[in-house]
Amino acid sequence: MVTHFQNVSASSGSAGSATGAKVQRGTVAQGQVVLPTPLNEGDVLIFGPVQLLDDAGNMVTAAMLSALTLTVWSQYGFQVVNGIDHVGILNAGRGALDGQGFLTITLGTADMAILNSQVRDEVHGMNVDALFLDGRRLLVLAVLFTVRALYHARKRTSSVQAASSAAAATLAELKI
Repeated sequence: MVTHFQNVSASSGSAGSATGAKVQRGTVAQGQVVLPTPLNEGDVLIFGPVQLLDDAGNMVTAAMLSALTLTVWSQYGFQVVNGIDHVGILNAGRGALDGQGFLTITLGTADMAILNSQVRDEVHGMNVDALFLDGRRLLVLAVLFTVRALYHARKRTSSVQAASSAAAATLAELKI
């Protein structure tokens, strides 16, 4: 499943078959954003486009930056998820920043992993840091979201399958 979070509004809605926050392009991202809908582990997350602003409220464009980096972490020991630790996203890999300062981030299935197998829900964060051409470094976006573990469903399914197999073996022994 692909989940689109098109902006930072907390309203829930749907975009085609995807669920998530849905508002019009043009919402400005400043500070910390919390996505309202839990996402399943192994899903794809497309976050954006959101417009980035610097600390003075000015639009941030690719032409102003020497680097734009992404870090994805889990609340579980604040571990980095899937090696995404200050990975370059300035129109490369997981990120795209257009001429009007609208950023889109895509996290793939491996990026949406649960690190603590003992929990059902795990809070993850995305931090986007900008390094400006003038040498300033700024955290331009912080996003928190919940990843829901699917191991509970897998455990139930495998338990039912095991019980069915055991029942079939017992019936075979009894020749019923």
